[in-house]
Amino acid sequence: MLFQILEHSVYEGTNVTVTCIATGAKPSAYIYWNSDPEISQDDIHEQISREENGITFKTTNRITFQAKSQLTSLSCFASNKVLDDKKRIHLKKDTTINVKYRPIIEKSTR
Repeated sequence: MLFQILEHSVYEGTNVTVTCIATGAKPSAYIYWNSDPEISQDDIHEQISREENGITFKTTNRITFQAKSQLTSLSCFASNKVLDDKKRIHLKKDTTINVKYRPIIEKSTR
């Protein structure tokens, strides 16, 4: 499973696109996401294609969300019917997203 971030710099408030790719699966894999804190999963696009060998499948799942300063981790999970039937652990890839944000200035009076 390959996991890549398609943005080099991630600033608070900008849209971030992250792609998770699962290859070599038969039947094709399904992919899902987990984050801390939870992000909106309204903008997810998935594509399944047969690999060049004609036997296995490649699943590409792309999620786009707005970066927030609280985001600390993002995980991609992949599984398929074979792993589920054998009650095996789903494949997992983690990343830490470094969200850059402006400082907050507070005025204190004594």
